[in-house]
Amino acid sequence: MRPIPVNWTLGAVLLLVLAACSRSTPEQALRTRITQMQQGVEQREPARVITPLAGDFLGNGGMDRQALERLLRAQLLLNQRIEVVLGPLDVRIDGQSAQADFTVVLAGGNGRLFERGRIHQVSTHWREQDGQWQLYRAQWGDGQQP
Repeated sequence: MRPIPVNWTLGAVLLLVLAACSRSTPEQALRTRITQMQQGVEQREPARVITPLAGDFLGNGGMDRQALERLLRAQLLLNQRIEVVLGPLDVRIDGQSAQADFTVVLAGGNGRLFERGRIHQVSTHWREQDGQWQLYRAQWGDGQQP
């Protein structure tokens, strides 16, 4: 029986360590979900924003999932370019529910410069379902011009 080369053994150990480290905590998974939604807006992929919304999603003024999707699609039509800048996320996990609060700057326009912008203070409420975080409540401030 030939000895296993040290390089191969070291490589296998490193892969196992990396695989163990790559498991995300619930907070990391929620932060990733929020980042994916942010990127979905910027990359004009509404499904990446809508998919994490729970069927019973409720936002400001009684806005449901379908109303939020219509609002998002209208903004994508109105703005050729949208940028979403998130402030620091304040994430609190409590079992299978979580709250994430943050400030967001939304800017949009059709040229090189952004013609419209708003700042919002956002509070989101999430629940973990089948290993995925689902957004079921969101409230945001009236916003102001930057």
